[in-house]
Amino acid sequence: MRYKIYKQVEKPVIFFEKTPLLFLCNEAFHSVKGFIPGIRDTKKYDSQLAFVLGISSGILAAKTGEKLVDKINQAGIDIDIKTIATHCAAAAALSEPIERMIIPEKYADWETKTSAYKWGVMGVKAGAVAYALYIFFKK
Repeated sequence: MRYKIYKQVEKPVIFFEKTPLLFLCNEAFHSVKGFIPGIRDTKKYDSQLAFVLGISSGILAAKTGEKLVDKINQAGIDIDIKTIATHCAAAAALSEPIERMIIPEKYADWETKTSAYKWGVMGVKAGAVAYALYIFFKK
C-alpha cells in the first residue's frame, strides 16, 4: 500500500480526451496545491499559485526550446537563437490582445469562469517572455 504525503484536494473534472493540455495543467496545479498546508483547503490563493507555477513552466519551456536549438545547431544547421527569442517574446506578449479579437466570447467566458487557469496562462507567457529577453540580452 502506498502512503499519500499530501492531502487530495477537490478539483474540477477535466477529461484528457477533450483537452489534454488543460487536463495535465489541472493535475499539476492540484498536485502542487495539495502539498501546501496553508492553501490546500481554500481557493483564495489559486490565481496567485497558478501565476507562479505558470511563470516557472514558461521559463522551463523556453529553456527547453533553447536546448533544442543548441542541439540543432550542433548538427550543423545554423539557427540564430536571438531571432527566435525576439519572435517568441513578441508572440507571447501580443497573444492576449489577439485572443480577445479572434474569440471574444470564448475569451470572456474563460476569463470569468476559470480565473486561476487564466492567471496560469498569463504566468506561462510572462515566464517565456522573461527568458526570451534573457536570451536576447546575454552575450
